[in-house]
Amino acid sequence: MGILTVLKRKYIAYKFSSGKLNIIQYIESGQLSEIMSSHVEEGWELSSDYRMFDESFKTWSGKLRKGSISLEVSWEQGSLGEIVGPERVIQPMARKFKLVALKHPRWDA
Repeated sequence: MGILTVLKRKYIAYKFSSGKLNIIQYIESGQLSEIMSSHVEEGWELSSDYRMFDESFKTWSGKLRKGSISLEVSWEQGSLGEIVGPERVIQPMARKFKLVALKHPRWDA
């Protein structure tokens, strides 16, 4: 692993810790659809720039918003889905859907 990769990862970890962000990674498409639908039913709005998630897409990204809270949601066929947002929202979501919330992204390499 090169020095630029190490520096980039440290910077990303710092951004997560300073912004009190958490991430849920490796979400299967069916479960991501369930999470999105559940949140829309609870009053969250999918940003108007995006279309609703469909597992047939090769890649997809969007924002769920409720008041001043914003969740970044993305999905790729090869690496599955992830949701990034404030710790106070991500932790309960992870418990509800039996997922693991992390303080910063986990890198495979």
